[in-house]
Amino acid sequence: MFRHILTATDGSDWALRGVTVALDMAKALEARLTVVHASESYSSYFYAEEFSFRDREDEARLALSTRADSIFADLRPLAEARGVSPEFVYVPDSAAAVAIYEKAEELGCDLIVIGSRGRRGLTKLLLGSQAAEVLAGTKLPVLIVQ
Repeated sequence: MFRHILTATDGSDWALRGVTVALDMAKALEARLTVVHASESYSSYFYAEEFSFRDREDEARLALSTRADSIFADLRPLAEARGVSPEFVYVPDSAAAVAIYEKAEELGCDLIVIGSRGRRGLTKLLLGSQAAEVLAGTKLPVLIVQ
């Protein structure tokens, strides 16, 4: 069945739902598990002429990387409690959806499991959906947990 599962987290409760399902599946299927966290570049968060972000870019990259480490640290006890030893991968300077499906394909994963807020209608249209972008960007099976 599934031998290598990829799941992703942004540190939210919604993402945690997907990670928890992926942990349980990895345990039950004796599959490898990779947990991905991505962050877009600092300049994509803040872009304005009146601010000088070049001086702070290294500082911001460190903060984003430290946040990824913190998120992964919070997940380790959940994995250990299930007897699962996931690989944790931080992908800087990437949109989440792109990082998810590109990393899954690069690592030879055969299933992607992600949490989703389940937005619908105008909210989904205006805010977008990382889950929808993952579905559109990959040929791998995707399990969306709400």
